[in-house]
Order: sequence, then structure tokens, then C-alpha cells
Amino acid sequence: MHEEIPAFLYFLNKRKISVPHKTRTWFDEELLKTDALQRLKEEQRPRPIKLIETFIKEMVEDFKIKEVIINETQLCERVAGLKKYENQIRQVIMQHMKADVTRASNGNPSPVRYSLPRYQYTLDASMSDVVWEKFRGRAFVFKAEDYLSEEELKMIFPKEPEQGVLNFEEKQE
Repeated sequence: MHEEIPAFLYFLNKRKISVPHKTRTWFDEELLKTDALQRLKEEQRPRPIKLIETFIKEMVEDFKIKEVIINETQLCERVAGLKKYENQIRQVIMQHMKADVTRASNGNPSPVRYSLPRYQYTLDASMSDVVWEKFRGRAFVFKAEDYLSEEELKMIFPKEPEQGVLNFEEKQE
């Protein structure tokens, strides 16, 4: 084996590399992206981010709202498992998530009035009503298009017919 090392080193030094040198790390990042790498990155994200994103997706899907406006306190109360991260929530949202703070008409962050939907169940649990609770405070604004794919958005918010165009059901009436 020791006799083959110089020949192998010669081969490595003289061979042509099939990938052109584009970046400092030689290989372009696009060449290294794979489905497995993407899944690994998704799994390695901080737990609070995954919990909040799941909550936002469920709110949009269940109540068909395009924006979820919620403050830190309500987020901790409504998302199971988020309470232990409550001192990090603001930092996580501001640094890692696509959310904005509520703003006044002049563009400065300010407290606002907002409503959050929730299900209210009857005693026999056979019926549920949607109840809109009202809050006031500094809140975060999470937009549906930042957390759902285009296909999911189309399923939740089907396009309404254009003005002047009648649906098939409307023509029969």
C-alpha cells in the first residue's frame, strides 16, 4: 500500500475537476442541495418556530383568515408546549420568522385592537361555535402566504368569480 500512495497523489494533483470554480468553497451551493439536506434543515429548526408555524397554519386553515394577529401572551396560552420558551418568543419571532409588529397609520409600532377566533364547545361536545375574542396590545402579524404553499392557499381561499361573469349555479336560477 505504501508504494501506491505516490501514484495516487499524482493522480489527485493532475486530474481535471469537472465542476468549474464559482465560489470560495469551489462547489456551487445549488449542486449540494438535496431533498435529504432540506429535510435535515427543517428538523434542526428551533422547536418554538415549529410550534408557532403549526399554530399559524392551523388558524388559517380552520378559520379561513389571511392574517393572524396575536401577542406573545396569547401565543403562549394557545400553543401547547410554548410556555417554557416564553422568555425567548419575541427574539425568535423577530429574528427567525416572517412576522411584523402591528403598526399605527404613521408606520410606528403601536398597540392595536384585534380579535382571535376559537372554538367554543357545548356540554355534550356535539356542537361547536366560533367565538371571536377581542384583545388590545402590541401584537405580531403573521400572513398566510408566508406559511402556506400556493396550492394550500388556493384550497383554503378559492378564487371568487370576476365581476360580470356568472357561475354555472347562478345561471340556472
